[in-house]
Amino acid sequence: ELAVLSVGQVVASAAVPVGGATFDAAVAQYLRRQYALRISLAAAEELRRELGTAWPVQSERYAEVAGFDVPSKSARRVCVSSEEIRQALARMGWRFIQLDPAARTVRFLKPIEMDPGGIGKGYAVDRMIEVLKKHGVSRALISAGRSSIYGLGAPPSEPKGWRVQIPDPRDQRKTVREVFLRNLSMSTSGSTEKFFVAGGKVYSHIMDPRTGYPAAGMLMVSVIAPQTIDSEAWTKPYFVMGRAWAARNRPKDFQVFLCEDRQETACVSLP
Repeated sequence: ELAVLSVGQVVASAAVPVGGATFDAAVAQYLRRQYALRISLAAAEELRRELGTAWPVQSERYAEVAGFDVPSKSARRVCVSSEEIRQALARMGWRFIQLDPAARTVRFLKPIEMDPGGIGKGYAVDRMIEVLKKHGVSRALISAGRSSIYGLGAPPSEPKGWRVQIPDPRDQRKTVREVFLRNLSMSTSGSTEKFFVAGGKVYSHIMDPRTGYPAAGMLMVSVIAPQTIDSEAWTKPYFVMGRAWAARNRPKDFQVFLCEDRQETACVSLP
């Protein structure tokens, strides 16, 4: 928290809800796992405030929450109890993860779920490249799904590197850009494969942390960078923050290709 005082009074203040946001994420993850229901962080916060308790209550409380049913990709409502929210909050937190840097091990002190997301996948691709190099491999294309790709060296028939096509987010049968990866990675985030539909509108699976709702305005972002962990990490803020922010915050050795959600297919490479 930060406050500005003048003549003994607070004239301005702000707070970053770090702890609360972590609890809200735990509630959202519980509903996703238990009911296959995706809800916004704002809805999770309302449930936490209304039903969350540190100890069991004598009189059980209930609340209804609306979300997006993952299997059917449609809107659905479920009834949740205060006991369910209490259990969800009790199972989350970094305190249940024990790291041993010397032994390079991770130990879970109780049954919990840890998802490193795309960054974990990018790290795994980079580690695979290290292993290949260690064994004398100088040419290889590593693909962890189309979202994380690394081109080591170049194939014998193409000295520019490994040819990779970026599909049109509106029509996967078409190609909007062709790139060559030579000792470079490319990661892609978009709403063409992971999405849900509510009220006839398609929503991205990537959430905007500022609102707790699906990010809007972008269809796809591809980032080319020396390391896959970096290209993976940067696709998300570019997708959420948009073209202007991406142009201002692009590292010099990165290439960024994005497609905005407009009537026309507005796909561009950032200078």
